[in-house]
Amino acid sequence: MVGSIRTQRRANLRRPLGYGAATMIDKLNISAHLHHRHASPALSLMCAADDAALENCPRCDEGLIVSAQADFVRADLCSHLTQCKTCRGKGLRQVVDAQGYELHVPCPLAALKRKQGLFNGAQLPAHFETATWKSFDRNRQSEAFRLVNDAFARITTAGLDAQGRLKTNVRGIGLAGPPGVGKTHLLVALARAMTLELGASLRYTDFSRLLWDLKSCYARGDNESQLLRPLLEVDVLIVDELGKGRASDWELNILDNLVCGRYDRGGFTCVATNYPLSTPSVIDNRRADELAHSIHAGVETLAARVGPRIDSRLQSMCQWLIMTGDDFRSQSPQQRLPMRKPSLPSRS
Repeated sequence: MVGSIRTQRRANLRRPLGYGAATMIDKLNISAHLHHRHASPALSLMCAADDAALENCPRCDEGLIVSAQADFVRADLCSHLTQCKTCRGKGLRQVVDAQGYELHVPCPLAALKRKQGLFNGAQLPAHFETATWKSFDRNRQSEAFRLVNDAFARITTAGLDAQGRLKTNVRGIGLAGPPGVGKTHLLVALARAMTLELGASLRYTDFSRLLWDLKSCYARGDNESQLLRPLLEVDVLIVDELGKGRASDWELNILDNLVCGRYDRGGFTCVATNYPLSTPSVIDNRRADELAHSIHAGVETLAARVGPRIDSRLQSMCQWLIMTGDDFRSQSPQQRLPMRKPSLPSRS
């Protein structure tokens, strides 16, 4: 009996760990991840050289250097992490623990490269390269920060499955409010955490940018599904500037396909809009007068911009919050985020 248990234990220890184990770390601290899962003197000696280079580097944030490049924010591996000296690019490290068992453990650099790819594929706007949890004004928008952070905490607690996909279906987030109150900043900060900390697939898109990309797609003779399918299939989709545009039949049809596709798949979807909401369930007494004044002044609501069908889906998919406050652009230049105007594809 004891022998069979020992054999089974040895077999389990020899089984390579999949990507699921590597992607369920909460932080990018390679040493902490390895030591937590396989604490042994042998493994510590095998990985100490690589980990020391990571922890002591003055140039990078635990292996990655994030910067604005052209229209998007990108993460580059620091020069000292181009290739793991232990696994030599194979993605698995073979080590021997204190009991003499051979272990194949995921190389943390391979997991880091995967997250780098997810972050770069998210297409976050370059003019929000410094948008993080830390740089967000929590005092001015504490309620919004709490809503987004709580959703991220629930998703992180559930973690990812063996294929690296979200395990849980958490209701999305909708942020409504005038320009400059921090909607995009907060959602970009969420995107950074989703990709770099959790390792979830994510795409960010400004609705106007999406329309330009679709027109360029048509000009090349490509099918629009090539552009829309990745937005439907990612774990997390962020749509900014919802309701912007001419609200033509074509634009509304694109938005309908996108929203209803995400609704049917149950993906975690976040949206932001400058238009006021008209759904009673998300309007409290403090803001009812403000809404009535906006409607009386001729300001369209989001429902009027996107139509009742899309609005109904959005209200069901997302937990909504109305963000108020002064435009951050009225602050001193030292308090602002560095803003860059993205270039749009040409019409040709």
